[in-house]
Parts: sequence; C-alpha cells; structure tokens
Amino acid sequence: MADKKYRGGIFTQLLSDNSKESHLAEVYLSNFDINFSINHGKSNDLWNKLNDSNASPHFVNSFKNPNLPSLTTFFPGYICHFAYISLLGIEDFLRGIILQDLYEENKIEEKYWYWRDVNTFYPEQDYNGKVFGERKKLVTCFDRNKERIFEGPILNSPFKFDDQLDKHDFKDWHDVSCWSIGKLGDLTKKVNENGVVIDENTATVLFPHDIELLKNNKLVPITDSRCYMQVLFEAYFNNNDNVYGIYANMID
Repeated sequence: MADKKYRGGIFTQLLSDNSKESHLAEVYLSNFDINFSINHGKSNDLWNKLNDSNASPHFVNSFKNPNLPSLTTFFPGYICHFAYISLLGIEDFLRGIILQDLYEENKIEEKYWYWRDVNTFYPEQDYNGKVFGERKKLVTCFDRNKERIFEGPILNSPFKFDDQLDKHDFKDWHDVSCWSIGKLGDLTKKVNENGVVIDENTATVLFPHDIELLKNNKLVPITDSRCYMQVLFEAYFNNNDNVYGIYANMID
C-alpha cells in the first residue's frame, strides 16, 4: 500500500462547501488515509478557482450533479493536475485507489475490467454497395462469472439497459457492454469497516452514497471522462434489485 504522504497523489485539495455531499467527501477521503487540504468557501468562488487551476478533468460530471465538492490532485510522473468534479468524481478517485490496493493484495487481477473486452462494434451497418443500412447497435454482455453470454443488438440483450445508456448526452459509441454484478441485498452484506461495499469477483466498489442512489433506481456513474479523442463512460444501475454495470467507449 502506498505511503500515506503520497497516497492518491500530492498537492491534493478538496474544494468544499457546506453541503451534505462535501461532508461525505471529507469522511471518505479521511477514511482512506488520503493526505489532503480543504478549501472551504462559496460554490461560485471555489468553482472559479477550480477553473483557474487548469486541472485536466478526469471525471467531468456529464450528469450535472452539484460541482462541489470537487478534488484536484497531482500524480508524480504526469505534467498536469487532475480534477474530479462532484462527489461521484471523488468516489471515482477513491475507487481507483481501492482497486489498486486489492490488486497489490492479489485479490483481483491487474486487468480487472473484463467488461471492456468487447469485440462487437456498436454502430455496425450493412452496406449493399449503394447505401448503408441502419446501425445495428451491437453490444456484449457478461454474467457474474465474467463469462461472455451475448453479442448482438442491444434490444435483444438479456439485460435491459438501452434506456440507461440513453441517459448520457453522447450517442456515437464504438464499444458498448453490460455486465451482471449481483443482487443489491447480497452486495450490501459485503460492507467493510468504512461502510464501503466491495465485491472482489466483479471488481465492484460501492460507497454509501451509491447504495442510496441504487435503492432509488438512480444511475451511478463511476467513470466519466472525455477529450477530443475519446469519450469513456461506466456506470452502475439497479433493475428489479439486480445491479448491473454499463460500459461505453468511443475513441478516434
């Protein structure tokens, strides 16, 4: 496990207001031994400071949750600061640290993101020599045992997730998959001393805030990044008390 002095990067700063989400962010960061400073203030003032920092957004908050709390940090070996916008962004930051710890403890594989091993091409089209047919929207699905159980049109998928995918503002995906995680009730039994659910089999990490969102049938974004060459999105969702993951990626 990384030295606490450098755990999660250096010059790590939490931009925090008086919201419930900001309090949760402070608790989460403290529970996982992150060495961070706190900049309290009004939302607009702190948001301007975040923009002025020129930090590269690692979690961009596509779903327009409250921008504060947010986190900025610098990782040795990189040439810029990174920003994690919103409480969900800070959870993304911590989730990466937790999964790295599990890998170092030999509890998960290095390339744990099996759901990204996609051979289907979402916008595939037939071509008759003159015109292209409709996009097939091909997806891949994995069961809880990481087995590939479906490759085909999203509307024929054994997991209903087209409506969840449609919640993202970006539409021109290349790779799309869905994976089964397990019963929500079973997952909540795997809570650790910090109140975080960890399911090693599916490399799933759920914070208390995430559990509440899932219980209320809300989408839980866990990866939300975009730049001029790539858009990457991952999320958890609840369907009839079964939790699933969505992966969608576009790269030029």
